[in-house]
Amino acid sequence: VGIHDDQSVDEYVQYLEETKWEKLYLHFYPQYSWILNQNQTAVGVDNFLCNEQWDEGIHRIKSVLGFEEMETRRLYNHRGLGSSSDHFFQNQHEKCQDLKPETREAIERFYAMDYCLFGYDELPPDEDDVCIGTDNNAESFTKRLHECQEKLN
Repeated sequence: VGIHDDQSVDEYVQYLEETKWEKLYLHFYPQYSWILNQNQTAVGVDNFLCNEQWDEGIHRIKSVLGFEEMETRRLYNHRGLGSSSDHFFQNQHEKCQDLKPETREAIERFYAMDYCLFGYDELPPDEDDVCIGTDNNAESFTKRLHECQEKLN
């Protein structure tokens, strides 16, 4: 069960709340769980890219890998940009500020660890904001993970 063409984000989140978020598409799983080590005790990723600041992340990862001349188009296509079937450009998405307060509260409750670990604001960042991955690595995120676990438990 997922969001249907005729279903708003408010309606979908209401459904998820009613089902205790049990029928969640893999795409909507909290992000933090994807970056933890096998013991779920530390962050096992050294570099983070932010969708909202994609160009900054691409330049940073190219520098780290020593691929200053790497064709940026390949990296964009890896994300699916530029193709005629790209979901991002074909759909008009609702904006966070358009959601009902109870929808936003439910989302923030369910994704509390993501909000804490990745430093998400209540509203999405601007294009000019600094990516959370800038100047951070597995060690700094592991420290933040433990702080967030303490805070949220």
